Amino acid sequence: MELKLLDLYCGAGGAAMGYFRIGFQPYGIDNCPQPHYPFPFLQMDALEAMDRLLRGEGFTFSNGETLYLSDFAAIHASPPCQYYSRLRHLPWLRNKKYWRSVPPTREKLMKSNLPFIIENVEDCWDLPNSIILCGRMFDLPIYRHRRFEAFPFLLLQPPHQKHTGIIASGRATIAKRYSQRSSCSVGVIREISRNTVAGHIGGVERARLAMGIDWMNQKEISQAIPPAYTEFTGKYLMGVAMTKQKPLTKTEFEALLTKAAQPLPKPEQPPDQEVKRTSGQPTSDDCSGNHTR
Repeated sequence: MELKLLDLYCGAGGAAMGYFRIGFQPYGIDNCPQPHYPFPFLQMDALEAMDRLLRGEGFTFSNGETLYLSDFAAIHASPPCQYYSRLRHLPWLRNKKYWRSVPPTREKLMKSNLPFIIENVEDCWDLPNSIILCGRMFDLPIYRHRRFEAFPFLLLQPPHQKHTGIIASGRATIAKRYSQRSSCSVGVIREISRNTVAGHIGGVERARLAMGIDWMNQKEISQAIPPAYTEFTGKYLMGVAMTKQKPLTKTEFEALLTKAAQPLPKPEQPPDQEVKRTSGQPTSDDCSGNHTR
């Protein structure tokens, strides 16, 4: 059985490829042309598309298929990140105004009655129930933190390795760090890429190898996420989509979160008897925290 996934704000298909690798068939929608998107594509504003799908309209994609909302098993959305990005504080961007993209996107997706995942940059505070994924979790020579929030289920975050590599030296200029001609634009870790990934290869070829993407140009890859991220989150999404169970309502989901946040009752134990820590069980001093597109 083919499970179709609606890929909103799809870009050049970094997220879509991860979903494809675990069994979804992605269909992308983006308001800009995406000639390198490797799956059926439709150029349209994502929220307008959702409005029309919710009204019962269908769309014909680039492969000639006409699909309706009921044809999709799940949705992924990567709304624009500029409003949340720390780069908005750069001097030449400080006075620009950007669209707060996550709340209206979530509102449309909630009406679809389909399981979904929303992805955005690490500083996106509009994804409160999200996890953070890092390239080092998947043995990629990049950090590239991105948040992922799922509904009506929760994602579990893999262990997060300590960052020890350098992307660009402290003396590197801002222009060099974020130049689209440089592998710094995707956050390739300098030591790892030099020794194990690219060697003599630089620029876009190094970025492609580091990200696990071989079909994008430099501009596209600088805005993409590694397919490994959605290959991980997609396993959760696939499990929910295959159950065909009615998703929880927003009220039910919030009640579930509240219940999950409540501390567990302390187990009864004899007086003056110490509870021994078992292997793999965290203690209060074991916790460590950390968490775009």
